[in-house]
Amino acid sequence: MSREKAYRNLEAIYEKSCDDRALLFQHPDDYDKNRDFKEEDLEILKKRDFKTRLFICTTTILGDSVFLSTHFTDNLKHQTHFNFVRDYVKTLIMTKNWTAATSVLTDLLTMVFKMEPSAYNTFACTLASALSDEAANTDFEVSDELLRYKADAVIYRRKFIVLMRIIFDKISTKRFLVDNGATNIYRDIHCMNKVDRSNWAFAYFFFCFLLQICLVCYVIVQNFGEICEFQSAISVTGVVEDECILKVTWYKIFAKNPEMVPLALLSTIFSAMRAHVEMTEALKISYFYGSNYLLKSIDLIVNVALPFILLITGFTLITTAPSFIDAVLNATALGYISAIDDMLPGLLQLPEAELIMNCLIQESIEQFLDMTELSDEEINGMFNTSDPLNNIHFNDIYVTNMPEQGNDIHLGKIFMPHFVKKGKVLGDVVVGNSEFVTDHCLLRRVEWRYTKGFPKTSRPRVAYLKIWKLNGEVLEVKQKDVAVEDLDWDMHQSVEGVYIITVFQMSESVILLRLCGSKSVDDFECAFKHYSLWDFDKSADKLLSKTKGQVIMAPLSDSIHGEKVPTAENQRERRKSFFEASLSTTSIFE
Repeated sequence: MSREKAYRNLEAIYEKSCDDRALLFQHPDDYDKNRDFKEEDLEILKKRDFKTRLFICTTTILGDSVFLSTHFTDNLKHQTHFNFVRDYVKTLIMTKNWTAATSVLTDLLTMVFKMEPSAYNTFACTLASALSDEAANTDFEVSDELLRYKADAVIYRRKFIVLMRIIFDKISTKRFLVDNGATNIYRDIHCMNKVDRSNWAFAYFFFCFLLQICLVCYVIVQNFGEICEFQSAISVTGVVEDECILKVTWYKIFAKNPEMVPLALLSTIFSAMRAHVEMTEALKISYFYGSNYLLKSIDLIVNVALPFILLITGFTLITTAPSFIDAVLNATALGYISAIDDMLPGLLQLPEAELIMNCLIQESIEQFLDMTELSDEEINGMFNTSDPLNNIHFNDIYVTNMPEQGNDIHLGKIFMPHFVKKGKVLGDVVVGNSEFVTDHCLLRRVEWRYTKGFPKTSRPRVAYLKIWKLNGEVLEVKQKDVAVEDLDWDMHQSVEGVYIITVFQMSESVILLRLCGSKSVDDFECAFKHYSLWDFDKSADKLLSKTKGQVIMAPLSDSIHGEKVPTAENQRERRKSFFEASLSTTSIFE
């Protein structure tokens, strides 16, 4: 099939399936040749918004079965391989072949796990926009093989959301455990047991637990042994007043060895910092064990209870040391005890990243198979709850026409958060890249106007850009010697809520501009956490917390709600509850 015939076939499929919106086609070949729009295309362009949409079809056209729609085209050139997403959906809705489904699921997860960070972020932004507002930005081909009746689009979209939630939940867990280094021997043993049911692995687990408990018990005995000795000595001399006992104990700890107090204080502060991290990690990741309550309980004991005990007893242990070297050894030993479970995987040369990813793939297969047992009524019932993950609002905005892609250093393409600041010169604006989202990246409103030099161009540039930052600053980026009032503008050429710039390239005018964000702070934070997008620094967290609850923009129309779940058998209810619980992991990271 020729490329021209293939594109005509795609346009016919679109027109049959998406007859409720104005369609516009600029195919990848057109982009490469920089063709101009026709007059009728320009009229259609005025009716189109700036949302990024997905179109999933059964027909493979020139190697693609998933197509991206932006303001400029319904067939955007894209770098990400979205066909796995189509195959993943197809196996559930069409073929119902669970062997094929699990194979595609593991391929998709592996592909995402191995992605370069910017490639993942553009993939996640695109999917987040498609899944926004109960997947309102996702369309399916109307055909006997996929969507037979348009009335079924609602349940198809909800199934799509649940399918992708399995994927993004596993990505969140992998990012937390592997990328952030939150692993230990207990979590590794759980993964080993999940994949190959290795009973021998529990020997390491019991050894580590017994060693840590034994060391803590010795610390406690040593810490309180001298106090008991002093109490016995006081009883022999006939002095039994509680006040005297307290005076002797206080003197022993603080007065006898005052030179040890600085080390004790510094060690206690360091231990408190470490204990806070370990406790936070253990509480966040406790869901990871599922029904393995033994490992879950021991992980919580070792990383929540023991650090707290060592924090209390460590101070007195250091201050009662008989010499400086003993005090140093005591301080070092206290840090060593709580780190044993973190060090043991390295000593055993366990491939932690591979173990965790294999475990997550196994869990995703189990969740997928659980989902296949759910009826449409049960799927709809999941969306009648107040779970914020059911209806996250997110937009991926292509202000200028460009292919979807991550970083390409060789071509000078950068996809990452951009900060926007006032320059030192009056009226000057500084725009630069950032590895994470800062307070200077957060924008409340963005408004743009295109140049008028080439009115028919399919790759327009921005002559005027006005930015309202979330911190209250208002900045303007504009082409020199251009009167703003002479530039055309309509209501579609602006976004409002909480946004960041992800692509920015400028010469005299803005050549490339891409944004992403949400209508509210809650949606913005929820989307970034659920889809594992860029991290926030403390300044961004502080500004978002300060702004939370404020009305950023008018809310969208009410989302669609399905029918209530009818009463089901107890077995099905238990399976449904288990499945819902297994999909609620992302909320733990908030």
